[in-house]
Amino acid sequence: MNISRRSHVWLGRLFASILILPHLQLLPRLSRPPLLPLLPLLPLLSLLNHVSSFDLTPTRSTIAAGEVPIVRLNKIISLEKKMSRRKSDQFIKDGNVKLNNKIVKNPGTHIDVKKDKIKICGKTVNILKTQKMISPNDSSMYKWFVLHKPKGLLCTSDDEKERASIYSLFPQDILDNYRLVSVGRLDRNTSGVLLLTNEYAWVNKLTHPKYQRIRTYRVHIEGAAQMKVLRELAAGVYLPDDDRGGKVKKGMQKGMQKGMQKGMQKGVPKGIQKGFPTGMQKGFPTQPAFIEILRQETIKVKDQVKRVSVLNISVREGRNRQIRKMFEQINQPVIKIKRTAFENITLKDVFFPKQYRELTPREVSDLKARRF
Repeated sequence: MNISRRSHVWLGRLFASILILPHLQLLPRLSRPPLLPLLPLLPLLSLLNHVSSFDLTPTRSTIAAGEVPIVRLNKIISLEKKMSRRKSDQFIKDGNVKLNNKIVKNPGTHIDVKKDKIKICGKTVNILKTQKMISPNDSSMYKWFVLHKPKGLLCTSDDEKERASIYSLFPQDILDNYRLVSVGRLDRNTSGVLLLTNEYAWVNKLTHPKYQRIRTYRVHIEGAAQMKVLRELAAGVYLPDDDRGGKVKKGMQKGMQKGMQKGMQKGVPKGIQKGFPTGMQKGFPTQPAFIEILRQETIKVKDQVKRVSVLNISVREGRNRQIRKMFEQINQPVIKIKRTAFENITLKDVFFPKQYRELTPREVSDLKARRF
């Protein structure tokens, strides 16, 4: 039952008048005020006036605190079917899910994990197990792995072409008990350090550019490395087809155009000149990077001997194919890219491709606190 605030005020006044009026008639005949026994009731009357509702239905705060085990339907389907939230919404709308033996087509339906029963395509779902994956009470339910990703594997579990993914390297019991997701991605032709976890709240904190998490790569480029060009590259360039696209502010256009003109006068390579925005071109420059020349060597590629420069490059963001696009701006083809570190996590104890291991609690805490 819901009672408005205004109704409470009038009820409080009525209750006070019923208690006080009989005593008002005795005031002339008594030497001391008879209202003193009513003083303890004043806080009760004040509380009654300030209560806004008698509604006992659970609120969002109680649900968030775990007192009422409520979960959205699309979240459960996403975990059970190992699909994205958007695809799980469409899966529900297609009528593939039954709630208490009734077809449900609303992805936002709230599920009581202790009472409700869900069937997916006729198969009963263990909701309690899924709910533990969403919000485990025990910190030991959180798992962190480092994988030495080999070339040729994708970092997605749902590929339209059904190509092999990194999840094929893990035992099925780990995939069933812990819904692992990759912390960022490496493209198909890149190998090296890749983190996986089921502590989803930390995925965005480790991958979003504003947190500036350091990723280190070993890059083999064709030809001799030029220090002058690498300095310009490390300072930041504009990448084509930037996935962080946005309009350049009018006030910044003149400064950018002047910077481009100065760069052309100083002999900046054409590849980098193309990276500077002109007019209303979209994009953001890459954040400053650290580039170190390790060595030069000769390798054999398809029966051809090529001179190769080996570099170490550390960046603070992870845009789509960022390293390859950066070197495209200076017209130096990339032969091989290998991520050697993500913050404090390296290829220690996972020297060979396809190897993986679980991170220690100390490594996880250092990763979160950036102690390295």
